[in-house]
Amino acid sequence: QHRINRGTHRDIKEAIAIARKFAKEVIRPAYLDIDLKCMADHDYLPWEVVKKAGEYRLFSLFVPKFFGGPGLGFLGIYPFAEEISAACPAMGHIVMVHYCGMATLFPSMNARLIRMVLKDMMKSEKEGTPRLCTIVVTEPESGTDVQEPLLVQHARPGSSVKRVEGGWVINGKKIFISSGHLSHWHIANFIEDKKNKPESWLQLVVPNGTPGFSFGAREKKMGQLACPASELLF
Repeated sequence: QHRINRGTHRDIKEAIAIARKFAKEVIRPAYLDIDLKCMADHDYLPWEVVKKAGEYRLFSLFVPKFFGGPGLGFLGIYPFAEEISAACPAMGHIVMVHYCGMATLFPSMNARLIRMVLKDMMKSEKEGTPRLCTIVVTEPESGTDVQEPLLVQHARPGSSVKRVEGGWVINGKKIFISSGHLSHWHIANFIEDKKNKPESWLQLVVPNGTPGFSFGAREKKMGQLACPASELLF
């Protein structure tokens, strides 16, 4: 039997309370209008709701205190996301993909890079223009296989990365990237050595405005229209 300590329990209650407040005051009065706008205009992006979410600090609540955030425990993110998704699955998807991208940074153990991204995230949120994260994996020729240790050797990634003086050169396309067009920080994953795929997994942080990076098409989805599934071009 496992017991949740008081601090974690307090964090969970606070996260749920914030999510319910946002759902009641922002999402429920607006979700039908947002859905209709998305149906009428394929290029529409719900920036007004994303900015409103920033006012409630939805994109920084779980940033660790070590990096200047409120530091709510990550265990609280599950009921937090459920409460938002109960009102609007697309908005819950946007929030969760943001934290998936953020969490993917931590295994890098690159404190300088993590601090740079999180500091920018929190600063932009306070300024009313949230800069979101997304996680970038899937390609036209390879999808979930590159995420599984037992399957990665059989993956067929079409992208390529090459180290050059001062950084990296990336060539390729990523597809079905949730919240891609809404995000600023793209936590992109590649395989550097096609002959040794399991040992050459590479993660690069690509912000908007990086030379050679651009947005491609957006998928025509059946549901969760407010959360775009994006094509990213490198």
